[in-house]
Amino acid sequence: MKKISLGVLLLCCIVSIASAEELNVSDGFRNLKWGDPPSVLDPEIQLYVEDPETGTKFYTRKGDKLEFEGVPLSEISYWFKREGLFSVSLKLKEPENIQLKKILFQQLGYPGEEDASSGSCLWTTPKSLVMLNKEKLSLWSKEEFNKKRAPAKASNLKNAPTGFRDLKWGDPVSKLGKAVEFTGTELFQGFPVDFYLKREEKLKIGAIPLDKIGYGFLDNKFAIVVMKITHGAEFSLLKKTLFDRFGYPDREDALCDSYNWDGSNESIGLGRDGLLFLSRTIFLERLKILEEQMETASDDF
Repeated sequence: MKKISLGVLLLCCIVSIASAEELNVSDGFRNLKWGDPPSVLDPEIQLYVEDPETGTKFYTRKGDKLEFEGVPLSEISYWFKREGLFSVSLKLKEPENIQLKKILFQQLGYPGEEDASSGSCLWTTPKSLVMLNKEKLSLWSKEEFNKKRAPAKASNLKNAPTGFRDLKWGDPVSKLGKAVEFTGTELFQGFPVDFYLKREEKLKIGAIPLDKIGYGFLDNKFAIVVMKITHGAEFSLLKKTLFDRFGYPDREDALCDSYNWDGSNESIGLGRDGLLFLSRTIFLERLKILEEQMETASDDF
């Protein structure tokens, strides 16, 4: 991860505010503003996914202009919660589109966060977050994105994990030992996380076999562990094990077999493909640092 000086952040902030408006991403997307209801889209909208538990609805619309600044797109989806627009996802027709990345660098300046190995970048404007990876460009309401990082109500999570096995949240990579393999850097919740595998690992959770266990570090702090479930494993047994240990999930999508526990300091996610534990505290600390840098840069100006 490249570190950005306050001087560069100041320039980035000034350029981003003006140019984000030119790109129509400063407070929404095109003629849509964050918080607008689905009816603003037009009569051609199509609801294709709904999550009753969270009140989130995902729409596409017929005849949409599938391009962004001349870059071809394969799909645009609009995300609404409580009938208000909070995110837009633009799926690239050609992955790793260099043209789009160049446009964003020119218009928004240098990103606040960049991960060269995965090609992921994050820009922050006063009201929006602009995130680019190899597959898509994501636009988020900054207010709603920040809400995601802290639970809005008391959590059902009990016996919250303080790490995983012999690692505690915040431990450095060196705690993994020497028999490790660096597998790459991935953008997670807007921040670059370095992932490692242990060469000698117990690939089981109880009787449930795992394909691999990835240990993620943010700024050299153990922040997330991702366990890939072996295909054909007894998912219902793993689900029961987690329900017994951590309580009933705060959010669930039974149709997709997706379950989430959102504690004040930790989060747990379970799906058919895998299980993850995450230190919410470490990600919130990193977000606070980024916001303080941006505020300091603006004050200096």
